[in-house]
Amino acid sequence: MRSTFEPVHEFIGLNNLAEYDFDFKITNLNQLRIIEMNADGVVTQDIDGTNAVYLSSVEFNATAGGGTVILAANLPENWRLFIILNYDEPTQIHSFKNKGDFTLSRIEAALDHVEGGVQTASWLAQRAVGLHPSVAIADFNPALPLDIAEVDNVNRVLMTNDAHNGWELGPTATNIEESETFALAAAASAAAASAAAATSAAASAAAATSATTALSATGTIFVDRFTGDGVDVTFNTTPTPSSENATFIFIDGVYKQKDSYSVAGVTITFSVAPANGAIIEVITYETFDRTLVQVIADAALASQVAAAASEVAAQSSENDAEASEIAAAASAAAAAISAASATMTGPVSSTANALARWNGTTGQAIKNSTVTLGDTGAIANTPTADVVPLTLRSPVGGSSNLLELKDSGGTSAMFVTPVGNIGFSNGLIIANSNSSITNSGSGTISFSGSTSGIDLVSAAAVLGTAQVLVRSAVTNSPVFAVKAMASQTSSLTEWTDSSNAVLSGVDKDGVLFALERASAPASPVVNTHKLYVNTAGSWFTVNSSGVTKALGGGGGGVGAIRWYLPDSLGAAREVLDSGLEVFSFTQDTLTEQRLFGMFTVPASYIAGIQMFLKKGKAFANATSGNFLFKTDAYIFKQDVNGSTTPTGYVSTNAQQAVDASANEIRTISDIDLTSNTGTINAVAVAAGDTILIRLKRASGTETSQVNDDVKLLADSFELVTSI
Repeated sequence: MRSTFEPVHEFIGLNNLAEYDFDFKITNLNQLRIIEMNADGVVTQDIDGTNAVYLSSVEFNATAGGGTVILAANLPENWRLFIILNYDEPTQIHSFKNKGDFTLSRIEAALDHVEGGVQTASWLAQRAVGLHPSVAIADFNPALPLDIAEVDNVNRVLMTNDAHNGWELGPTATNIEESETFALAAAASAAAASAAAATSAAASAAAATSATTALSATGTIFVDRFTGDGVDVTFNTTPTPSSENATFIFIDGVYKQKDSYSVAGVTITFSVAPANGAIIEVITYETFDRTLVQVIADAALASQVAAAASEVAAQSSENDAEASEIAAAASAAAAAISAASATMTGPVSSTANALARWNGTTGQAIKNSTVTLGDTGAIANTPTADVVPLTLRSPVGGSSNLLELKDSGGTSAMFVTPVGNIGFSNGLIIANSNSSITNSGSGTISFSGSTSGIDLVSAAAVLGTAQVLVRSAVTNSPVFAVKAMASQTSSLTEWTDSSNAVLSGVDKDGVLFALERASAPASPVVNTHKLYVNTAGSWFTVNSSGVTKALGGGGGGVGAIRWYLPDSLGAAREVLDSGLEVFSFTQDTLTEQRLFGMFTVPASYIAGIQMFLKKGKAFANATSGNFLFKTDAYIFKQDVNGSTTPTGYVSTNAQQAVDASANEIRTISDIDLTSNTGTINAVAVAAGDTILIRLKRASGTETSQVNDDVKLLADSFELVTSI
């Protein structure tokens, strides 16, 4: 016989175990049900023993019972695992027909099978929904309705029948959701009907007085739908509910009690996260506006409306908040009707578009005014006496501006502060060149005409893009002066960027200063130069071509270059009858004849300055055509491999034409040896470096080339580091 067993085993995960045992007996994996539930109580797995994804394997003893479930991964901490006997099939596992069938093992197996089924049935019965012991089975039939499985009855609610002796199918979840809308509409209709009846009765009672009363109930109902993920507890609605009482929430068609969630603004927060895949429907209704409109009334009508309010209140249940609100609105309207029985009076005639004003303090008389409001929204005031047309007074402790004038985009253009200061967001513009503004304090600022003063309007016309022009009034005085105070400590002038970082200026002693720059500034306009200081503290100028020059450099010479022929590709060296030593470069476009030069960068070199070959001279027997000399420059620093040529810098200079007269010497255009920041192949040149120059005639890239040799006076080159 099998011992007593539990048909369900529950385990709590510690994230360190994947094997879990059970003691009941199964004969195949379909008889095993496994449920996994996360820490929030949401079911994440509901499978049988054949699942090969969630389960690694299942071992069981079909004879003695019991087994082990091995998960594919450890059960996470605080997660729950249920191993359940899915069913004991009500089958006869052995047949007892002959005397030989009654063996002890067959009898034991049969009794085990019977006992297992009895224990399972007992366990299921204890967990099943049942009638209370005090209810007789004859008084209530617990069987489900016969038609519960029909398609037309999907999503219906199970409820007791009218005879209270069994079950029947009720409305669907959708019917329940829509009932709130129907209830609100019904409440509004009932209130309107009650008010209309009261109005009719009042009209009959007051034959000498005609009256019109209307009650309107308007509002909007919103329906938001979400899908739960088993984790999120907050969801945002389209409207902003006033409270939980303005919402109705259903999860998978089941109504949620108000105490199971809270409302804050547009956010609904559940106390427990809805299950993964759960359909959440939130119905929100805005507060319904109810208005009683009374045109002409008397005391009798007011009492009738009050009676209508009492009737609505009587018809509402204690939980019917909507009907109670309608009744309260009706009562308030009745009081307003009674209070408004007095007559409003006004002048016999008025100014078109004039704003009406209260006449006295009774609240029952109005009068004309000099302020008009046009159809386009323009406000005008035309006083009839010598008075201040507009007075603005700041409240005690007020901090807001007294007045603001804004542009079409809503941006303040002019404003008056609480203490009366006038501010201009976009600066002050003097439209008339003959106007002036005088400061009655210690000095005078004049915005005057075209002969002297500060001109803020016509400056652009005089100085192109300038916005301020200071004009001289006399010939023997400075046009502009900055005077320091006694014991001045701050700068006399400072020039800053848009974030107020100082770029340059003049200190208290009149000394010019400037912010260090890592590179040269942008080139100025033609025929002008810019002055700047680099990070090493040296001053430079830069011209309109972007060429820099160190101040005080005196041309920047760095000494002579030693020229030599490298190999068979070298230019032909010869001494002419004139005694000049030259190197002849042919017009061969297949090879680039070369001449090498080498020098050491002196200690006087300033880092970051570009190097050039300048004042080189050449001539040709030809009288037309172009020739192009270019260089490759290589840098050899200390502790580098001297047997390998590194990547160099290729000059960017252009070709030039020979002289129109044969053999007339021409000065070659400047040839750049480094970048404009003093680098070769991104390596900064420094004092003590060895520079190798490969000078060549680039015949292959010459256009309209000289069809003859070009003779170069190599020693005529001057190596400089500035213009």
